[in-house]
Amino acid sequence: MGSVVMISVKGILIPVNWDKKGNVVSVAIATDDESEYLIEDQELAEKLKSRLRQVVQVRGVVEKAQGKNIIKIKQWRCQNA
Repeated sequence: MGSVVMISVKGILIPVNWDKKGNVVSVAIATDDESEYLIEDQELAEKLKSRLRQVVQVRGVVEKAQGKNIIKIKQWRCQNA
């Protein structure tokens, strides 16, 4: 098990995984420093799909698993462009 850290992240919501029909099934946040945080909560990820390519500010707990940053979001908000 990796380390767990509470952080604040700002980045763009991006799709990272699709089903066979081309529907987005996983969402992540891409930051300016080229880090990527996979959103753990599928229910929240589903809500955020409508905001793909928008800038968000999130606060949550990050765990590194299999070389990926996985974030469990506690708070989030969209940023104005």
